Amino acid sequence: MIVIVRSSVRWAAVLVGGAMLAACASIPDSGPVTAGEPVQPARPGALQVIPEDPVPDGTPQQIVAGFVDAMAAVDDIDLAIARKYLTDDASRQWSPRSTIVVYTRLVDIVVEGDQAQVSVEAVADIDESGRFGPPAEGGFVVRDYTLARVSGQWRVSRAPDGILVSETDAVRVLEPYRVYFGEPRGRFLVPDVRWFPARPDSATSLARALLDGPSLPLEGAVTSISVPGLELTEQGVDVVGGIATVDLTAEFRDAGSDEAQLLTVLMTRTLTALPGISEVRFTVEGTRVDVDTDADDQPVTEPLVGSRPYVLLGASGAASVSGVAPAPSADPSSAPSADPSSAPSADPSSAPSGDPGVLDPALVDRPVIAQVGATGQPIPVEGMLGLAARISGGLAVSSGGELFAGLGEDGTAVYSKTPSSGTRRIISGGVDLTAPSVDTFGWVWTVSQALPSTVDPNTVAGDSGWSGARVLAARGADTVEVDAVGLLTATDRVRSLDISRDGTRALLIIERPDQTVAVVVAGVIRDDGRPRSLTASSFRLLPQLVTALDATWVQSDVVAILGSDDTSEPRPFVAQIGGVAEELTPTANAVSITAGLGERSIVVGRSDGTIISRVGSAWSRDPQRGSSPTF
Repeated sequence: MIVIVRSSVRWAAVLVGGAMLAACASIPDSGPVTAGEPVQPARPGALQVIPEDPVPDGTPQQIVAGFVDAMAAVDDIDLAIARKYLTDDASRQWSPRSTIVVYTRLVDIVVEGDQAQVSVEAVADIDESGRFGPPAEGGFVVRDYTLARVSGQWRVSRAPDGILVSETDAVRVLEPYRVYFGEPRGRFLVPDVRWFPARPDSATSLARALLDGPSLPLEGAVTSISVPGLELTEQGVDVVGGIATVDLTAEFRDAGSDEAQLLTVLMTRTLTALPGISEVRFTVEGTRVDVDTDADDQPVTEPLVGSRPYVLLGASGAASVSGVAPAPSADPSSAPSADPSSAPSADPSSAPSGDPGVLDPALVDRPVIAQVGATGQPIPVEGMLGLAARISGGLAVSSGGELFAGLGEDGTAVYSKTPSSGTRRIISGGVDLTAPSVDTFGWVWTVSQALPSTVDPNTVAGDSGWSGARVLAARGADTVEVDAVGLLTATDRVRSLDISRDGTRALLIIERPDQTVAVVVAGVIRDDGRPRSLTASSFRLLPQLVTALDATWVQSDVVAILGSDDTSEPRPFVAQIGGVAEELTPTANAVSITAGLGERSIVVGRSDGTIISRVGSAWSRDPQRGSSPTF
């Protein structure tokens, strides 16, 4: 994987379980439509690499070096200049598209007679479907070449498949694109970032990537096309006048109506993200086919989320509602003890009504869950005093604001509540529980660093002898352990877990016993919405971090991370899964991070019981009261 950290303008090696980080800037979705023109590159103004022809009477060293440089012109579909360095036979046999190796440094070119060896320090491989991953051969890659004289000129007579591209050239010629797959219930589209050269056949590359299926960490978590043998024909995708015509092989006729509709939706959303494409049509070996889709029931790429954060006021360790000493935390013994899932008959009280911009005097020095208003003043959420009295942090809320949850009893219990139901202790006896996360199905997730004392080890998922961290999900009286044995080791500790708003992926901060930290995104595999397991393969983000405190979703494929790559205090980063990362302006005393929709919605919780919001590329100078911010 490759990470571009914009603050230092560099590419650094990133090992990701089958994928790579991609550009934080969104792919443009508009552009001029001109009949007969090829699709424009995803990044307007992208630079082209224009290599030089072979030097007349060049030495073997010059010919091999020139060939390596010419490989960078991947925006040329045929790599015509690179092929000038090859003999005719070698050009016919060479398959440059099999793998792109991105390297940071050309270590050496050694020539002995007609044999040459090129050594590079590699950071990533890109496969034919645009997936980034760690170099298959490790960080040191060696390529062997054979040379021969043709009409008195040295040329490469044997070259291994694939190409070598320096990180400098990769920035110029490779583009991140989103390939969309489906959320199993058909409500959302899930992006999978791929990297391709910015050239006229980008639409064909994306269509092939879609038919090839999702990256490994998404397998089982998303829906994809599963028609055996279905491929693009040699015609590929033809773009004329803003209309992309996708020519498929005859196997498409074997697809059922549901499969055909899925293909239509995924292909249309993937290709119309390219500038210059406004419509997608389908043909089967040249014959037009039409697929009926429900125009009123189309999946969306971004689930709805509120625009203003919720905070906890007056809880133990949080900012006091009145601005004086924090209220004491609720006595754990007041919670139901016999049955962890039992609930009181009613919430102790509801938030008083009145001027929404003013906190009611009756709530002073009482724990309150509030939403930050337009003026920055906290507005109490009605019916949540019972939950606020039992939690001390880790506030979480569903995207629609229907379900709230938080940590209580010194991090050993999770409580939840809806506005119309009583406060319920849904998980108890946990060990250093992570802040809960509420998914789109109403499941409340957390991680216990060991098996909770209230859970029967004979009823857990996976290996009953597992001694490591336990991923738990609860909904009402139903609690399940989510199998994560393939993702975690028995000695790992999970500091943070956040489920994506479409419910298909989990963002985790994992602390290793060797004092290293890993920020990963794994797929969530479900049975009809019920969590079953996390994928063993994962995307790894920002591997240079030495500490990480918190992480949150910003968009469907963008996350924010509070961490540090040195000994300084934690700083906020933004990273696209499969793309580039950006370091944001630091802010002092940060302890948590959350976001609504988009980078400008990011909010940081601070150790003094205040929160601070983004203002442009900086932070507000007017901190607001509250702790444990969430959207």
